[in-house]
Amino acid sequence: MGEPIPDDCFAPPIPDDGALAYEAFWRLCGGRPVTLRSKVNCDGLAPVAIIYPWPLAIPWMAISVYAERYGITEIDEFELFADLVRSCDEAYLAKVRDR
Repeated sequence: MGEPIPDDCFAPPIPDDGALAYEAFWRLCGGRPVTLRSKVNCDGLAPVAIIYPWPLAIPWMAISVYAERYGITEIDEFELFADLVRSCDEAYLAKVRDR
């Protein structure tokens, strides 16, 4: 039947007060900048350069605009929101770049 799905493939439970930041992370994820990286693969007869996308962090300005759109205007509330989004982003980038 196949292998069971590993536990790290499932999202952890999100507390109610973190739901907006978690939703923001996924919405902003699609607009993140991407650069290109390359590596040389020498498995065959001749070396081959492989070019692949390399995701960058969600820009601070995107987080700020999203927060303002959803009424997060107090500085302390914004800093918490931005930290939560950045934490999600750092975990995502670590996992994606590890592939």
